[in-house]
Amino acid sequence: MKKGKSYIIIFSITVTFAFLYLFNYNLTAERKEKEYYNISVITRFTDSESFEIIRQGMEQAAIDMRAEMTYISLAEYNSCEEQDELLKREFNNGADAIIISAADSDYIVPTVNSVSTRIPVISIESNVNTKNVKAFYSADNYNMGKVLGERVADEIGENDKNIVILQGTAKSTSISDREKGIIDVLNKNGINTITVPVKDMNTSKPYFFDNLVFEYKPDVIIATETEVLEKTATYFQGVNGWNGRIYGVGITGRIASYLEKELISAIVVQNEFNIGYLGVQAAVSSIKNDKIKNAEIDYKVVDSENMYTTECQKLIFPFIR
Repeated sequence: MKKGKSYIIIFSITVTFAFLYLFNYNLTAERKEKEYYNISVITRFTDSESFEIIRQGMEQAAIDMRAEMTYISLAEYNSCEEQDELLKREFNNGADAIIISAADSDYIVPTVNSVSTRIPVISIESNVNTKNVKAFYSADNYNMGKVLGERVADEIGENDKNIVILQGTAKSTSISDREKGIIDVLNKNGINTITVPVKDMNTSKPYFFDNLVFEYKPDVIIATETEVLEKTATYFQGVNGWNGRIYGVGITGRIASYLEKELISAIVVQNEFNIGYLGVQAAVSSIKNDKIKNAEIDYKVVDSENMYTTECQKLIFPFIR
């Protein structure tokens, strides 16, 4: 009889602990489902418009995945020092994950390696040269450069002697890959180029473009990134008598307007909305220790003739869906 009572007591205790465990598990799971994830996004741009379509993708993902987003732009164009300090600050402020577009693919590696031991770091658009980022989302930058170079080679004229590539930052592997793709194609076609580094794109200092025109007398200008492309076109729309052509990579509302007016001849646009969405999705998956989805990012050459086709509208006007 005593033995039977002992079994009953043991059974009762076991059931009680099992109930408490399941109750606590369900409560924890419920809290986990309701919580919001704090994700910081550090760009390499000084203006928000260059990042606008990526941000739209992020905002949609944030709604779908219960994330709260903090966006930080740089005070100084492509400043790796500033970006490194912001990376440390956002980690210390308690971010659950950080998404970054690297101004310098090497400079921030030590900080990324340190931060990534505690929280996930995702890179987008411009990569960080370390295996400690959880994921990287961008189109193939070398191939984007190649298709842009092919377009320039097809349209170049006999009188186009000075082909200038405006180099936004040589320290980003993504930007340098685009430039390499452009140069490889143009050199293969016997076309020489001049690479001009861009250190300051402040529109209050137009002397950069004044000097560009005076020193290089460009017939064709190729901009390898969004902010450089937009500000180049903005400057040259006010230059009377300049009959050159502008090409580049990236999209903003102004770039779309310049493209429509044929002030910009052609651009290569990657699916920036998907880049933003996938970046947030990967950050949340990493926080939850779920599997991260890999994806190819598509891109397309866009000009005034095809910009309003359905395929191109999805890239340059993703909010119209």
